Amino acid sequence: MVSIVIPIFNEALGISDFLSELELELRRETDSIEVIFVDDCSDDESVTILNKFVEESRFTPNIVLKIMQNPTNLGYGASIKRGLRAAKYDSCAIIDSDTTYAFHELLSLIRIFNKNSHAMVVGARTGKFYQGTFTKRILRILLKGIVEYMANRNIPDINSGVRVFDKKLALQDLRLLSDRFSFTTSITLVFMLKGAIVDYIPVAYRKRSGGSKIRLFSDSVRTLGLILAVSFYFNPLKVLYPITTLLTFISFSFFLTSLFLMSGLFLISAFVFFLSALVILSIGLLAHLLSLNLQK
Repeated sequence: MVSIVIPIFNEALGISDFLSELELELRRETDSIEVIFVDDCSDDESVTILNKFVEESRFTPNIVLKIMQNPTNLGYGASIKRGLRAAKYDSCAIIDSDTTYAFHELLSLIRIFNKNSHAMVVGARTGKFYQGTFTKRILRILLKGIVEYMANRNIPDINSGVRVFDKKLALQDLRLLSDRFSFTTSITLVFMLKGAIVDYIPVAYRKRSGGSKIRLFSDSVRTLGLILAVSFYFNPLKVLYPITTLLTFISFSFFLTSLFLMSGLFLISAFVFFLSALVILSIGLLAHLLSLNLQK
């Protein structure tokens, strides 16, 4: 039993192909599946196509289709959150409707999730269409490195849009999850920082229908801010350790320079940097105690 949440925003170019694939695969299913389409105030033909599909579909009683419509454009993550709140089952899945993921890949992830009882099973994207532009690859590597440092583990794909997870675990920290495209990155980080088991299964990433809605630079900056905020909530010392270490190193360097040059200015600077390191470390320790209390 699983609830599948599918966010939709201006996907008229590819949604018909996606729905045809979904229908073909779901007709073979015997398990109970709830599919929740969440339209994020599309202004193209997406909703018309979707309504017609739901009205004309004839599935067995174990397959239930629902449509939710946002009153205004809330964002990718906010749409998924609405779907999760309305979901009937404790196991939830998400998939994009732009035909980049094959629907049968999601069903495979669901079977693996049910078999192994992991907290989350994620489709790790593969293929030439996943690589993207040079700038996109560089930004992805940087964000991946930061997330891996915060989570203290290797992460094959930090923001895959196809995954299955424990709804109850996600709802516990729903306020920490992004309302925008960073939703997938934030839920990955939250689950890992809570010590939950997250498994990765390779999936093919296909050519997107239509153009990407992601604004590469601004969304990457927003994602970085979210990564730091989520990490600080669960483990503030992990965020502040590098800053404290850097300030201590600068302080020590200035101290040695002051001895070599017999400079009072460098000595004062060394003291200021060292004092700053102690203050930030103290803030980190206090924040760590507070975060432990909040997570009880």
